[in-house]
Amino acid sequence: MKSLWLNALLFQATWFGCVVGAAMGQPWLGAAPLVLLALQVARRPCAGDLQLVASALALGLCLSWTWQWLGVLAYASPGPIAGQAPAWIAMLWVAFALTFNHSLGWLVRRPLLALVFGLVGSPASYLAAQRLGAVQFLVAPEEALAAIGVAWAAATWGLARLAMRFARRRSTGTSSMVVALEERS
Repeated sequence: MKSLWLNALLFQATWFGCVVGAAMGQPWLGAAPLVLLALQVARRPCAGDLQLVASALALGLCLSWTWQWLGVLAYASPGPIAGQAPAWIAMLWVAFALTFNHSLGWLVRRPLLALVFGLVGSPASYLAAQRLGAVQFLVAPEEALAAIGVAWAAATWGLARLAMRFARRRSTGTSSMVVALEERS
């Protein structure tokens, strides 16, 4: 149980470091808690952690690029190539993926709740990032937040389903991540 709280705390520290760092022009500030988060997960790995990170990173970079290309938002501390997602956004997607088999494991077993979690949580997160100066909405905030909410609802639902699929593929007997998550609840 302590490990789940540590995972959640390190994710929040990564989010805060990335967002505040980006707003201050120092996006690397999110790297230290992300490294600690990765070490914590490596100490207690679950089946599919690396595949989930790769999937979330690809999905997140595509979403970030799409929002910029459509003119929905702009990021502080942008990437070296115009329209490219900045490194701090990539770090956030990696950190988010590292919570699914750990502190957000309860979402893996409840994909409909994962959809609602993404729909509600992501606009709140982006609104906070906007108020801190890390994100700028280029359309009406309501439009940006609605688009972000819908996209994140699908992304969170999809990542929860992938986490379950990766766990099933790798599981053998009672060492399944699903069983481990049920024991943690």
